[in-house]
Amino acid sequence: MLRLVIPKGELWDERRQEFVYTEGLTLKLEHSLVSVSKWEAKWEKAFLDTGKKPPRKP
Repeated sequence: MLRLVIPKGELWDERRQEFVYTEGLTLKLEHSLVSVSKWEAKWEKAFLDTGKKPPRKP
């Protein structure tokens, strides 16, 4: 299980010229290696990395 904790925060809204406050959030995501592998094959990049995957050999 992957658990992401997003803390509450304060942002600036340029359009309205005011501060916007966000609530904190905890996401619990379940995954399987098969699902991650299929996603990486479809999008040709690593799921948890910003780098591009090397080309596949035929």
